[in-house]
Amino acid sequence: MAMRAAKAAELDQDDYLKFREFLVEQTGLFFPEKRREDLERGLFDGFAKSGLSSMSEYLEALKAGPPEGLMSKLISLLTISETYFNRDSSQFDLLRREILPKLIESRMTTTRKLRIWSAGCATGEEPYSLAILLRETIPYMDNWDISILATDIDKESIARAQAGRYGRWSFRNMPQEWLDKYFFISNTSEYHLSDAIKEQVTLSHVNLKNSIYPSIVNDTADLDLIVCRNVMIYFDDHTTAEVMSRFHSCLGEGAWLLSGASDPIPPKDLFRARNFSGAFIYQKATPGFDARKIVRPKVMAPAAKKTRPRQAAKPIAKPLDPQALKAAAEALLEVGQPSLAANKVCAILKDDPKNGAALLLMARVEVAQGDLEGADQYAKKAISLDKLNASAYYLQSAIRQSLGKNREAVESLKKTVYLKPGFIAAHFSLACLNKELGHGRLARKSWRNVLRLMVGRGMDEIVPETNGVTYGTIKEIVESSLKQETE
Repeated sequence: MAMRAAKAAELDQDDYLKFREFLVEQTGLFFPEKRREDLERGLFDGFAKSGLSSMSEYLEALKAGPPEGLMSKLISLLTISETYFNRDSSQFDLLRREILPKLIESRMTTTRKLRIWSAGCATGEEPYSLAILLRETIPYMDNWDISILATDIDKESIARAQAGRYGRWSFRNMPQEWLDKYFFISNTSEYHLSDAIKEQVTLSHVNLKNSIYPSIVNDTADLDLIVCRNVMIYFDDHTTAEVMSRFHSCLGEGAWLLSGASDPIPPKDLFRARNFSGAFIYQKATPGFDARKIVRPKVMAPAAKKTRPRQAAKPIAKPLDPQALKAAAEALLEVGQPSLAANKVCAILKDDPKNGAALLLMARVEVAQGDLEGADQYAKKAISLDKLNASAYYLQSAIRQSLGKNREAVESLKKTVYLKPGFIAAHFSLACLNKELGHGRLARKSWRNVLRLMVGRGMDEIVPETNGVTYGTIKEIVESSLKQETE
């Protein structure tokens, strides 16, 4: 009945403008007069499911936010999640032929690290296509540190992406050999994505209008490639300019932005259009840098190791000492073997349950294995043994933020910077969290602390506890954030 009542009354001009303004402010989604019917359709459906008695009451409930969850449901009704694997084959061919080889070759003999963000990933076909493309392109991929972040404003789409199950229509542009290699069909005629590909992608809910990025906290800093296609066509001009500016700050030197053919053209002062055989991609404008000029070295397969005759195993006189076990566990964790690392740490804790360093290492292992609650418990145990350990509080803050406990994460970071006032990464994380919680004054204070602590540092140096982010990148992010706060 609510649906019929809403349709009978229709959306008057005043309500239309109020809802339109609210949605632009909260999400960046813009519904001009020519798309008014799309907005009304979504609003009527959302209102009908809300159980509320009037459109004005519905708007107030949307503004109130959780626990009703009405906003999330409305976004699902207003956004289009239709996509498929290898959508726009010319762009994926561009990545395969030109962009990924350049990135791979530039890192082959250095960091062997790649960081990619699929912004507006819908139900996951795009980031999973990227993951498959990388596995098909990079020689000896298991020796690389590859991060693919996939985000969307629609929580229902993220949930579907996490399931990794797709109908036959999602594969209308995928090579059959890839389908056979990376999927298996269930008895419900759904295709299930292999765990090897799913594990390469980190899925997260991000609102490009309001979320904090770039940030080392949510892995949106120092990126090599951002893929954001057919998203900004739904934004107003102000939001588009804001997102483009933030994307520019998210990218590393000479990195790339791939947008959709119908998306607005990025500002020329931020990005340079590159034409590869008729396919366009945008490169971050950095004076004196052009990734197209990189000379490609020949990639050689590693030489076969010489095998030695087997010798009879010698009995071990005594177990490895805790330091050796810890070093072995850290090495295994570094190469992506958390279960083997856990065995080493458990051996330490079996003999010494109050080994604080081992407890913290076990927390990191649990994070790598996806057990955040378990990681939090190990961090708590380590802190109970040493309440003056700043690194323990910092790890605890990261774990709690991943659990969505942002206020508790802030408390952990406060203790971190109290115990270690020069901890730049902690001040930076504290600023980002305070900004996300709406504490602008506290965020600005922490950002200024970061700039003060960076005085005299080389911009190419790596900031400790940031997984390879440089002081220059941090400085750019902080200055950009402070500028946005004052505008």
